[in-house]
Amino acid sequence: SIQMAFNRMKVLADKGNKDAIFEVAKTYAWNPNDSESDRRKRLLGWSIIEDGAQKGAPASEEINREAIVWLQKSIDQQVPNFHQSLYWLAFYYYYGLGTQEDTAKTLQLLKQAKAEAEKSQDFVFKEKIEKTLDQLD
Repeated sequence: SIQMAFNRMKVLADKGNKDAIFEVAKTYAWNPNDSESDRRKRLLGWSIIEDGAQKGAPASEEINREAIVWLQKSIDQQVPNFHQSLYWLAFYYYYGLGTQEDTAKTLQLLKQAKAEAEKSQDFVFKEKIEKTLDQLD
């Protein structure tokens, strides 16, 4: 079952496996316009917001708080593609999902995500971050 597989992935993540940490973070996290993330949440039976600016975000505050924990863990561990975690975490602070709204923190995370995406030579994701920064100005 998907729940059993997710639980096994969490066990690997808890043991420090960086790929597992990223995948657990990605599963919990609100990844705007990411159909794989939405699919995972739906398979796990989690409710997601169906419309509006927060479309695709988990409806549960508990899941949003878990997302923040796992995103931060992936950033702290500097897992592969952690610039994506920085980007996704910024939305939690922007909208106040599972945390307080914090525009300064949002901008700091986005700027850090942009720098890390550039270091990783992920220019497609860097462009996505730049568009988001432009929209916030």
